[in-house]
Amino acid sequence: MSCSDDDKNNDGFESKIVGKWQITEVTNPSDYEPCDYRGWMQIKADHTLDDYDACDGETSKSTWKLEGNELTFVSEILPIPFVVEIVSVNDDKMVVKFNSYGKTVTNTYKRL
Repeated sequence: MSCSDDDKNNDGFESKIVGKWQITEVTNPSDYEPCDYRGWMQIKADHTLDDYDACDGETSKSTWKLEGNELTFVSEILPIPFVVEIVSVNDDKMVVKFNSYGKTVTNTYKRL
């Protein structure tokens, strides 16, 4: 019996991303306000996500799926898929990268 590459990449990986995360480091700090660092996202096992924006005090909802190390979010407000690559994740820290306006951006999160 064999597994596909996706099966191997997702083995235990999905359970590692489930949790509440807060941004701690970004590639380009000038793109962020101080209040952005007080927000959080909660990735839930039921493939939903709550994203709290501390700048406007609102929480938005999304769905998510994981394929290999690519995490795709689809917001209820603007249903356009947003894909990030999970560079690393452990019990305390997750690093993701994505493209934004032609630039590669890397964000680091801590588990709350």
